[in-house]
Amino acid sequence: MRFLRVAMVLAIVLPARLVAAEVYRWVDETGAVQFGDRPPAIGAERVEVSPASKKPQGLRPQEKAMLERVDRRERFDKREARLDRQQLASERRAKERRVRSCERSRRDVEVIQAQLRDGYTAERGARLEQKMDFAREDVRRYCR
Repeated sequence: MRFLRVAMVLAIVLPARLVAAEVYRWVDETGAVQFGDRPPAIGAERVEVSPASKKPQGLRPQEKAMLERVDRRERFDKREARLDRQQLASERRAKERRVRSCERSRRDVEVIQAQLRDGYTAERGARLEQKMDFAREDVRRYCR
């Protein structure tokens, strides 16, 4: 598809470049600088003329419309590619956060289990049980 668009643009642009006239510069007998596409017999130098814009001039309305569609499509494709890269990066960061949270939650469970095995008073044990419930919930949430 992209090749077809490029080929269409080149089919429009290249003929315009090929028929571009050569421009010559010379000074006439009165001392005035002259420009033309046909040099006089002597004293003319060829001048390189750069186009005024990158878009070809003198296109038919259909050709202009086609170039505008191609430009719009290319801008759309670039925007979509940028959004896709941003989406992938966002998903990757979210996954990395989830993995870190999972690891942290599992460590918390291990630490709390070790503390519970050591034995605590009823009050301290109840708080540890509550912390254990929260840590296990985090493991279920982040370690899927």
